[in-house]
Amino acid sequence: MRRRHNRSPALAFLPSWRQPKTFEGGAGGKAGRIGKTNRCRTFKGARTHNVQPTLPEPESPGALSQAWRESVTQRRVHRGAQFEFVTEAVDLPNGRRVDLDLLRHPGAAAVVPFLDDERILMIRQFRYATGGEIMEIPAGKLDPGEAPELCAVRELEEETGYRAGRVEKLGAIWTSPGFTDEIIHLYAAYDLEPTAQQLEPDEIITLVPIALEEAIARLAEGIVDGKTATALLLAARKRTMSGTG
Repeated sequence: MRRRHNRSPALAFLPSWRQPKTFEGGAGGKAGRIGKTNRCRTFKGARTHNVQPTLPEPESPGALSQAWRESVTQRRVHRGAQFEFVTEAVDLPNGRRVDLDLLRHPGAAAVVPFLDDERILMIRQFRYATGGEIMEIPAGKLDPGEAPELCAVRELEEETGYRAGRVEKLGAIWTSPGFTDEIIHLYAAYDLEPTAQQLEPDEIITLVPIALEEAIARLAEGIVDGKTATALLLAARKRTMSGTG
């Protein structure tokens, strides 16, 4: 979300203490990736209908039956530039019925790019939600109808200027299952070839080549991004099992 000096209507459902801080001037006034559109409209009133969300992959933990999902009703509260915020009336497995807030998400892909057997390519990116820069791996949300593997390849090229000759699946994670249905698919990329970055106007990215072992060592202090931490550990495990290094 771009800099706003006043409280944004798009975030009106958040309590005052969670409203984003104002950043004055410089790169700090810009946000992380928000996608290719900036339209935002609020739904007036509420409506109830059956929900048929995309279920996670069969191997993903916590997958629920389609019949249970279809028993849920929801009130659409707000749709922002990218995401939809809803309140759902849910019949829990313990027999209780409660209202739960949910941020709908199309899913995403993230990738650990290997420059060679020892080094990977990370990025340092400004993230508005964190109030500063963080170290992470290239990632982005799925376009409509896009396969996660293709999303990983696309995001790698757009954010780093490298095209992957080969990608391998590392796993998938629920990012914050307490309030969103987002699933991030994790990949490793190999046989990189230089091409051209294609950054969005609001993407502020610095490339950071780093040894995989050093990146993992930084998990204790400098690298605090969840998808990145999981992907690095899975990539290291895969590397060890394959006998590389």
